[in-house]
Amino acid sequence: MIQSNLNSREAYRLLFPGYPDVVDIHQLCEMLGGIGIKTAYKLLQNNEIAHLKVGRAYRIPKCHVIAYLQKCGDSVVDSSDSLA
Repeated sequence: MIQSNLNSREAYRLLFPGYPDVVDIHQLCEMLGGIGIKTAYKLLQNNEIAHLKVGRAYRIPKCHVIAYLQKCGDSVVDSSDSLA
């Protein structure tokens, strides 16, 4: 079982240090391991990642990307616990 012991402040400091506090859709794709732009738009449109829409452009605070990754990690740990 793998669990993250990072609190939100530590995660923010350690993860994605080369990215600005608010990223665009292309940076989001990079941060999520090179996912496709259509997949990134689906994540945003389904409100799986909290975001802002400025005009026609999406802006995603880095803390919301980290929260999404932590949430995904928690669900992977939970599902692997049920398999054991």
